[in-house]
Amino acid sequence: MKLLFVDSMSNRTDPYGVLTQYVEQNMPDVELGRLSAPETMKLPVAVKKAFNEGADVAVVFATASGEEGHSLDLVYEKIMQVELEAVKYAFVV
Repeated sequence: MKLLFVDSMSNRTDPYGVLTQYVEQNMPDVELGRLSAPETMKLPVAVKKAFNEGADVAVVFATASGEEGHSLDLVYEKIMQVELEAVKYAFVV
């Protein structure tokens, strides 16, 4: 199984290291990769790219502050559209 971690370059924290450790210790048969969107509003595009690159599942890490905070609902809605088109799952955390 191929799992891609999708995040935004504007995130203030980077949990990819923790995820990498967990996957290596508990899921040795899972291939892990990463895609970073330039901003939070581009996360749906990054999820679509992850699926197009063969990811079976995407784990999306999204944080927003200030003016981006009110836009997360739209981002979630767009990610759901990508899931429906690809018939795959993206877990947003």
